Amino acid sequence: MSNKEIWFYTGTGIVLLLFISIYLCFSPHVISIDSIYGFLAYKGTIQTGTFNVLQDVSTINVAVIQKYFVAWWSPGQWMFPGALNYLFGWRLGIGSILITFIFSLSGLFGFYKVYKYFKFSSAIVVFSLLMIIISDTFYTSFIIYQGGEILSFGIFPWFLYYLLKLQKYTFNNLLVVLLLFLLCFVAKTTLIIYCAIAIAYKIFKNPLQRPLFGIFKAGKSDRNNKVFKLFIPLITGAGCIYIFYLDKGVRPSLLNTFHMELSDLLIPLSAPFSGILSVQTNIIRAQKIIFGTGASSYSALIFISAIYAILSFLVLKCIYKFYNSESFTIAYKLVSIFLYAGLAFFFIIAYSFDTNIDSNVRHFKLLAFLFLPGLISIVFNLLNASVFRLIISLFVIHFVADFIYLKDKWTNDRYKSVNYFYRNYDNLERQDQMDEDSYHKLIELDRTIPLMSNNKPVLFFFEGNADIAMDIKHPAVFNTEKQKFNTMRYWGNRAQVFLFLSKNTLHKNPDFCKSSFPDYNDFVIIDQNSRYVIMKVE
Repeated sequence: MSNKEIWFYTGTGIVLLLFISIYLCFSPHVISIDSIYGFLAYKGTIQTGTFNVLQDVSTINVAVIQKYFVAWWSPGQWMFPGALNYLFGWRLGIGSILITFIFSLSGLFGFYKVYKYFKFSSAIVVFSLLMIIISDTFYTSFIIYQGGEILSFGIFPWFLYYLLKLQKYTFNNLLVVLLLFLLCFVAKTTLIIYCAIAIAYKIFKNPLQRPLFGIFKAGKSDRNNKVFKLFIPLITGAGCIYIFYLDKGVRPSLLNTFHMELSDLLIPLSAPFSGILSVQTNIIRAQKIIFGTGASSYSALIFISAIYAILSFLVLKCIYKFYNSESFTIAYKLVSIFLYAGLAFFFIIAYSFDTNIDSNVRHFKLLAFLFLPGLISIVFNLLNASVFRLIISLFVIHFVADFIYLKDKWTNDRYKSVNYFYRNYDNLERQDQMDEDSYHKLIELDRTIPLMSNNKPVLFFFEGNADIAMDIKHPAVFNTEKQKFNTMRYWGNRAQVFLFLSKNTLHKNPDFCKSSFPDYNDFVIIDQNSRYVIMKVE
């Protein structure tokens, strides 16, 4: 391929990246539920002075604000935008947009360095980066803010690149490995698995080269077993994460009841292919089109399983071609196989024991992006150049159409919050009904009422989703995915309570205030509109 064509596709990638970036500036993120609770942990950190805690109103005594350390999500999703908010006063949504820009560029450049390390041609590198940009596991971060997704993309390739380049196992180099390992955890919890597998590859690559590839030459430091020093940052990092983070709060158990389904096996095995472009998304769309409301029927499960089985077969065939081809470096073959085997094993076990990890291929996107140059090399050699260009053009057209469609789907009928996110979160079936006028009444009241009144804490109880709580300074009680606002009961009367209640709920349950707050005498209406009533303790 000529340099002119390479520059053309490079320019195409830059234009597409600019397109989704500019679009994001004017149409901000919808925020994921994980990141909402992350920002609530930021709010708890600022207000209590205790790192990474959520505030919760006690049901036994409404005047008591309890603190819970958030051990089930890594803190990076709020720390980076939160730092911009704390230092410069930027709204969290603005900070999230900037973090998305920075880490998307960091990740693309990091993968560029990794691809060049594996000695792929400039054409293959450019096509691989273009495929990353038009993969929904990448550009979804320009629609929904799931902090860990874009942070992990921006950090992990640099961890991998540093590890690949590492030759001398000095104290300073091992310290850098440790710090990068901890930074990866801060970005996203599951990166611990990626990093541990990458370190294991570095330690055992020479013993594996001998039986697999008949190579007996090793570097001097490796021959002297100095490579085993990498266990030091691995064990130290894992220990620090457990002692100073995971062990400080409630966390999901890794292993529950064993219950293996076919999808538990096929999704991890097919991930290098289903994690690129929009493969998994289009599989789900095809399922809904063909089977409609019967998407959970036996026929639909057979359909899905068959597609994932085919993809799994193609992945294994692709690995076989990697192994037997002289076109790929030994390092690329080993890293790809090591990460694939390690991640597949971990997630198959995790899914089989009902660990609280969803089956979305975003967990495998970094593995899929590592496979991309190898896959593109194989396809490039199989297809006519004109056919290859046509396929790339169709993928680009699909990307533009899909990005605009998804932006509209997620932002339709929403309004922007004071933090410059679209209100509500990333579950379309669990949207609250708080209209924009009621929301701004709540925000205005929050800004005018102090945190304490007559030595009593001021609390906001509102019938709405958790994202509202991150927009206000007061401790708040709201609808959660496990418990509805109108089923809660709070005892005690030593707090100043404000209620934001829908008229529909009040109509169905006229005694709501008395049943939910039995120790308070009465609530009075201080404001209302067509949909919501605002009340406070008299």
